[in-house]
Amino acid sequence: RRLDQYYLEGIRPLTIVGSQQAIALGPLMDEILNQERGTAEAQMRQELRNLTALYAVMGTYLLDYQDVYQDCLKPNAIQLTITTQTDTVTKDGFGNEINRVKGWTTKDYYKINPEFEEYFKTIFVTAKKSGPTQMFDLFLNDGRIQQLRQGVRSVTRRMECSSPEIKQLEEGFRAYDQDIERRMQL
Repeated sequence: RRLDQYYLEGIRPLTIVGSQQAIALGPLMDEILNQERGTAEAQMRQELRNLTALYAVMGTYLLDYQDVYQDCLKPNAIQLTITTQTDTVTKDGFGNEINRVKGWTTKDYYKINPEFEEYFKTIFVTAKKSGPTQMFDLFLNDGRIQQLRQGVRSVTRRMECSSPEIKQLEEGFRAYDQDIERRMQL
């Protein structure tokens, strides 16, 4: 938790206030979007849950896993796909979309061991919205999250996947994620 406080200190105040306001407007959003009551609030809580440096670190680890630790992929490793659509969008002065030109679609495939499937999905469901967060990290947070990502890449390139340090890293991912989940239930 102390590391999260340090690595997110420039971003957290902005995102927490914004998320709290959006959560308060959840019932109105559900009504406007004609969706089940509690859906908007649940989505915002999920985004708030993702405001931890853990997911930046774990995401980097999972994306690099197939390349760095190819020999450690289990026979039942699963392949997941991240699809990115790149469009050119024109907006008016109020931010309303007035024109969209469909661009290209890219698909990236990642192999991971089954025990990380849910983590992968949790992390990359919000990946489409990560652009503003990356900008906040750069300008308000001195690039601390980027430093963490570089650190993870450095460690995984020096350590074998079966090393005690990497096993401890993986266990730390799971334990901290469970702690975050527990705190979200309070």
